[in-house]
Amino acid sequence: MVGLACGGAVSAGPTGLLLAAVAVVVVVTSGWRGQGGQGWRALVSGLAVTAITVVFVWFVYAALDASVLLQSSPVLPRPYLDGLHYLAIHDTGGESVYLFGASWAGRRLWYWPGTLLVKIPILTLLVLIVGPFALRAVSRQARREVLLVVALPALVLAAFTIAGPQDSGIRYMLPVIALWLVAASAIVEVTRWIPGSTVLAAIAAAAVVMSADSFPHSIAWTTPPFTPGYEYVSHSSIDWGQDFFLLEQWSRGRRPYVSFFGTRALRNAIPGMRPLVGTSPDRIVGWVAVSATILTTSDPAELSWLNSYCPVATIGGSILIYRFRHPPGATLGPTRPANVCEGEYSRQIRTATLAGAG
Repeated sequence: MVGLACGGAVSAGPTGLLLAAVAVVVVVTSGWRGQGGQGWRALVSGLAVTAITVVFVWFVYAALDASVLLQSSPVLPRPYLDGLHYLAIHDTGGESVYLFGASWAGRRLWYWPGTLLVKIPILTLLVLIVGPFALRAVSRQARREVLLVVALPALVLAAFTIAGPQDSGIRYMLPVIALWLVAASAIVEVTRWIPGSTVLAAIAAAAVVMSADSFPHSIAWTTPPFTPGYEYVSHSSIDWGQDFFLLEQWSRGRRPYVSFFGTRALRNAIPGMRPLVGTSPDRIVGWVAVSATILTTSDPAELSWLNSYCPVATIGGSILIYRFRHPPGATLGPTRPANVCEGEYSRQIRTATLAGAG
C-alpha cells in the first residue's frame, strides 16, 4: 500500500520523489525497531516499497504510451526524466512576487508566514499553532509515530518549498498544511479531559461559515482583515485563471482591453478583446479587464499606471474591471491596486509614484 501511494505521488509531481524517499526511510526505521534488531527484514521492506513505486510509475507511462518501454532509462521512464530536466531549467527563474503591497523577484523568508496568515482562516491557523502541543496528551508511541510519519515528510516538503527559487502561491504549501493538520488533530485528545469541546465545536462551526462565505470564488478568498485579497497576495493565492469563463461572458458586447493571467491558449480567446499590454494609456477609452496578478507582478513600466485608478468592479475577486470616460494618464503608479470605488467610471485616487514604492 505504501509503494502504491508513493507511485501515485511520484507520478503526480517531482515532490513525490521526496515523499517516496521519506516513506522508504520511515518503513526501514519503524521496521528496524519493530523486528527486534532483525534489520534485514526492514531493509527488504524498504526495497519492496522502492520497487513497487518504480513499477507503478512505469505502468502509468506505459498505459499512456507503450513506446516508453523501448526507451533506455535506468530507473524511471525517459519522459519523466525529461520533464524533471525541463522544470529544472524553465521553472526556476526569478519570477516577480507580491505580498502586502511589496513586489520583488526571488525569495524572501517572510513570504510563507505572511501568505499563510492571509490565506488560512484565523481560527484554523490557531489550531495549527496550538494543536501540535496537544501531542503531550497522547502516548509516547503515538508521539513517535507522528514525528516519524507526519512531521518528517512535512518538514522535508516545507524545506524544499521554502528553499525553492521563487515564491509563487500557497498551492505549493498545501501538502505541508495537510500533514500539519494531522499533527494538530491531537487537540481532539485534549478536549476529552478539559472543557475544550465547546471551543473546538465553535472553531469547526466558524470554518464551515467561512467556507460557505468563500463560495463560489474560494481560490480568491482571503481571511479578514486582509480583504480584498488582490491588495495582499498574487499568483495562485488569488487567481490561477479560474475566472476565464466569467470574463468571457462579461466581455461580450463591451470590446474591452484585456490582460489575462492564465494559460497561453486562453489569453487571446476573449471575444471582442483588445490587447491591453502594448496599448498606450492615452488611447484607452472604455472597458479594461486585467488579472490582479498581472497588475502586482508585471513590469512596472507596462500597467502600474492602473494602480493609480480605482476599479469599478471585480470578476470573481481575481480580475479587476476599469472603465475610462477619458484616456488616463500614463505615469507610473504604486504597486498595490486600489479598492473598488463607487460610480460608473474609474477615477484617479492616488498620486502617481514610482512603481514599487506604493
